[in-house]
Amino acid sequence: QTLTISKADITATAEDKSRAYGAANPTFTATYSGLMNGETTPSTPPTLASTAVATTAPGGVPITCTANTDTNYNITTCNAGTLTITKADITATAEDKSCAYGAANPTATFTYSDGATGIDTPPTATFSGNASSAAGSAQTISCTGGSDDNYNITSCVTGTLTISKADITATAED
Repeated sequence: QTLTISKADITATAEDKSRAYGAANPTFTATYSGLMNGETTPSTPPTLASTAVATTAPGGVPITCTANTDTNYNITTCNAGTLTITKADITATAEDKSCAYGAANPTATFTYSDGATGIDTPPTATFSGNASSAAGSAQTISCTGGSDDNYNITSCVTGTLTISKADITATAED
């Protein structure tokens, strides 16, 4: 007589993972039920993948689970998982500006950490100085708020507004 040993049926489930917008996908892993002899993984695990790329918008993206042929196991059920993409935390930095005494404050501009660009709603700038601030003074440009679908603006670095002397023309009267 011949003893035939058949493959055991197992279930694989892709584990849920998360990452921030702009980051690389993490290594996908699975859990298994039905493994024998104290084994923790089949010799040929399932293929786990996601269509998410670094620029995939925040939200949930499936982690697919595709069974592969294994020596000892039939992966009869291969459950998908979810890759949760969160907003990335960035810092806004108010760029230094200058203007002449008596002139209106210039338009504030910002740079962002991690090379972030195209922020949906930039922060609001607040200038500590105005048209009547003394020439030679340095005023601060601070910022608050701002929002974006892909980023959380978690902090703002203050910039400097330098007030220079105004140019005037003196005309002698007759």
